[in-house]
Amino acid sequence: MPRDRLLLSGVINSLKTFDALTAAHLPEPQARAIVQVIGSALETDNQQRAKYLATKVDADKFDLAMLKLEAKLEQMEASLKAEMAGIRADIARLVPRTDSSIYNAKTEILRWMFAFWATQFAATVAIIFSATKQLK
Repeated sequence: MPRDRLLLSGVINSLKTFDALTAAHLPEPQARAIVQVIGSALETDNQQRAKYLATKVDADKFDLAMLKLEAKLEQMEASLKAEMAGIRADIARLVPRTDSSIYNAKTEILRWMFAFWATQFAATVAIIFSATKQLK
């Protein structure tokens, strides 16, 4: 409710209250004092509420802030998408090298394992040959 309407309704209510009090045979000075006290209390209440009421200017400021926030979020989203595309490209470039490195490591391990097994086999044959030679 606009502020002017609040004040107008306060005036109308004050007149109705004054009429009701005088109709109840209250003397005019007392009725006027009561209406003034009520009016003052309502005005104080309206002033307190006005601190928290949003105006058209406040709504416009809020809309502008929201538009700025949305623009910033869209900018951040575009930036993140570009960064993610770069990361994906880096991963796509590194995967073949990693696969190649793993394959080379497997090959090297197999070579060393074969050399170890061949040496172990030769050592085992030599021990068996030596043991059978000593038994004769």
